[in-house]
Formats: sequence, C-alpha cells, structure tokens
Amino acid sequence: MFRLLFLLFLAVPGYPPDQTILLTEESSVTLRWQLPGRKFRVELLDANGPLQSQIVDTQSWAVGVRPGGQYTWRVTPVGARSFVSHFSVAEEFAYRSHGRTGSPGKNGTNGGQLRVRLAQDEAGMNLWIWDRETHLHFLCLDKHKRFLISARGGDGGKGQDGIEFEEAEAARGQPGGSAGWGGTVEVTTRDAPWRHYLVVDVAPGEPGAGGQGGRYYRHGVIERGADGLPGQPGRPGRVITVIEP
Repeated sequence: MFRLLFLLFLAVPGYPPDQTILLTEESSVTLRWQLPGRKFRVELLDANGPLQSQIVDTQSWAVGVRPGGQYTWRVTPVGARSFVSHFSVAEEFAYRSHGRTGSPGKNGTNGGQLRVRLAQDEAGMNLWIWDRETHLHFLCLDKHKRFLISARGGDGGKGQDGIEFEEAEAARGQPGGSAGWGGTVEVTTRDAPWRHYLVVDVAPGEPGAGGQGGRYYRHGVIERGADGLPGQPGRPGRVITVIEP
C-alpha cells in the first residue's frame, strides 16, 4: 500500500493536472503542488517566454491567465529537481465537430462521431472528448456554466445559377446540395448527471438553396429559366448515454 501511494504521489504532484484545458472565466488560477521542501522557486511561462517568477514558502501560487492562453509552469524545490507541467485556458465553453458545407451544388457532410466522458475526482469535474485523432481533457472550474458539444451536419451547397443568355436548358438553375446529417455523441458518466454540465447539439445542416434561373432569348423575347430546387433536408443525429458500472 505504501508503495502504491508513493507512486501515485509521484505521478500526480501538481494541480491543475498536466495538459488540461481549464474551463473558467476567472482571470487567475491557483497552482498547487505536493513536493518535499520548504521553499520553492515557481515560474510561469507561455510561448513568448517567462511571465511570472517568485520564491514562495507555501505549496500554492496564484497566477494571472487569459482565455486562449497556453502555459508552462515550473516548481523547483531548493536543492531538488524541478517539476514541470502544462495547462491552457479555453477560449470558450464549447467544442464543435461540424460537418463541412458543400461546394456549389454538393451535399454537406455529416457531423462528427464523438465520445465524451464526465468524471469527478479530487481535481474537480473532468470532461474528456475523443474525436478521431483529437483527444482533449477539460477541467470544469465554473460550476454554473454548461459546456456546448456540437456535432451539427454541414449545410448543402447552393446550386449553380443558370447561364445567362444561353439556350433554355443551360439557363435553368441547378439544384442545391442536400444537408448533412447530425452526428453522434456518446456520453459516458457514472455519478454526474451530464445535462447539468453539457449542452449537446446534433442538429442537421440546412439544405442548399437552388440556383437562380438565368435569362435567355426565346423568339426574340427575354425570358428567365426555372430556379433550381433546394437540396434535401438532413436528419438529426443521436445522443447516447452510457452509465458506467
């Protein structure tokens, strides 16, 4: 048991956990660590270099942050090796995996196929999102604001307009592209009612409008070709709830 606790201590010595994305509207975050020693040099850096540095005799340190910021922080106990960790602050409380809008006259693509997990631990409410090769770990610090997960379908592309002053058939507007279907979001949780934390949107996209008919001559008179039909509507996606045993 002692060895297990010792290994856990080494594996998770700092808060926020490494590589987390913090969901907060506050302008500061308090870093915490569990390292041997009485005095520590603590440093905060971003991509441009050092931001803050201080020697403290506590195991916590408040730092200023901004939405979209990506940070590295380092704690060095006197006479010991440094602990280094990373975190960022979300620009918005949202993740989107939308289908693509179709090119002219083409169909929109379907929304993403996402796996989501919510779990509470000593750090707070954790939110993991898997989307193909993307794997993100959020930590919810604001308990009163829900996080949007959107897997909407892509819009159909507008149909091509008819060609001006060609034969009647060429002047006819082309049909719009069909709307992409909404995606699938599978939410796994055990003790967190996910609707208290998440808003999930799996709506289909919008059908593409038909192209406008062009003008053409018929027996010396200018007429206009028929407009193209709009694309087919899409179908809403699915939200699947999985309860962990």
